[in-house]
Amino acid sequence: RIDAGVQPAVVEANGQAQCFVAAPGARTIYVFHNRRLLGQVKGNQGTVVVDAQGLGSGPVALTAVAIGNSRKGKVFSPPMPLTVRESYQDAGSSVPTR
Repeated sequence: RIDAGVQPAVVEANGQAQCFVAAPGARTIYVFHNRRLLGQVKGNQGTVVVDAQGLGSGPVALTAVAIGNSRKGKVFSPPMPLTVRESYQDAGSSVPTR
């Protein structure tokens, strides 16, 4: 079993979110966006800081994968929803100037 969550649930495109992960018996826990590794925790619990800038805007899903000492192999978390809002500075950069 793996417990995982992300806070805040909505973040600016130039901001960060924290992904909390815990899996009893895990040696390492990895956090992914699609198949791209965002970070890892050595041990059975910890936090991964996620930069929203590389995720794109809109709703995204993060997934945690725990690798343990048992024969069960990998344990996957349910998708962790995160919404990335276009930041005010990003929105202003696309406005044409006269």
